[in-house]
Amino acid sequence: MTKLEAQRFIENLQRHVYSHSDMEHKLSEKDDRKIKNKVMEEILQKMAPFTSPEKLNEHREIIKKEIKDLSEMELPTRFEDPIWYSIILDLKTRIDEVAKDLSIPIPTELVVGTLPTGRVNALTVKVPRSDDVVVLFESELFTFANLLSKVAAKAMPFTGIKKDKFFSFSTDLDRPIDGDVLRRFQEVISAYLLLGRPSAAPSYIIEGPYMGLAGCLRDSMELFILGHEYGHIIGGHLSAGQKTSAHLLGGDEVNEIVYAWQQELEADALGTQLMLNAMVKQGWDLSLSFWGADFFFSCIEIVERGISLIRTGEENNLPLSSHPPPNVRRDALRKALRNSFSEDLVEGPIQLGMTLEQIIEGLWEKTRPTLRQYYENNQKLAPIW
Repeated sequence: MTKLEAQRFIENLQRHVYSHSDMEHKLSEKDDRKIKNKVMEEILQKMAPFTSPEKLNEHREIIKKEIKDLSEMELPTRFEDPIWYSIILDLKTRIDEVAKDLSIPIPTELVVGTLPTGRVNALTVKVPRSDDVVVLFESELFTFANLLSKVAAKAMPFTGIKKDKFFSFSTDLDRPIDGDVLRRFQEVISAYLLLGRPSAAPSYIIEGPYMGLAGCLRDSMELFILGHEYGHIIGGHLSAGQKTSAHLLGGDEVNEIVYAWQQELEADALGTQLMLNAMVKQGWDLSLSFWGADFFFSCIEIVERGISLIRTGEENNLPLSSHPPPNVRRDALRKALRNSFSEDLVEGPIQLGMTLEQIIEGLWEKTRPTLRQYYENNQKLAPIW
């Protein structure tokens, strides 16, 4: 089967799922460009106090080129969002490059797309009448990663700029949770659980230094998610994985490949190796390279707990997933990191991961009563769940 045929398979799934939902929101090309230009100016305004006019103009030209490239991008299906698909392609290019640098062979090309799946993750699906597979990312995953990364960044107070021009942030958590941070957290969680779309939460742009921190965290998390899927391919798990029927929104049934827990942990380790090398190649240190993987498990955890709480009134009352529990995966990755680097190198990354875990847990504690109220009011989860 060719790549084109795999993409047609994805498009057919997208067409069917979107025809049974209100989740497809199309803008005219003119309106879409107008919105992007408005967002560009808002971003530059937030950056202005922290950079020179010359640097600001450089950023303006970079963003304008990105907007132009997006408008001219050739998409594999008519349902793909150009922003999110361009992110996937960029992540894929970066992982392909580090795999080549590390002499890690990729046995098959990854064909990817997006779809409302009800997973804070990606879904590996068998293409009918073929040995090929496609990887489908939850269509709102990148929006969710973006908004939660902003929350996490704002929860870590900016303390100044060092001599080397790197931003400095405190990890001290002995302080009250900022009301604005909590509100933003609750907006995105409620929008995802009740509407199926974190993009329904109010959009906003954060200040310059936080913008950089949130971008780094989001980048690390997204590279880990895609790196994990590469881990299954590199680890030879595709042929060993079990095929099971998975139901999509609208009643479509697909053959999902489900891996053993040990294979999932192996894919985590391989994906982390790829992600770390991709981040370090961009100039990030080990701490700010690793933390996205750790953060990803917190993101899965809060969504699963939220689904359970609204559905049953208890926050840990869901059947076991095909993946190991997030805390098991987090612990395994931290252990793997300790086994791969000296103690003086891993102290920072693990401490930063623990800080993020505590931040999200603190926000969850403040959000639990709101979600419990949804349950008591018999408010329903979005159909995607």
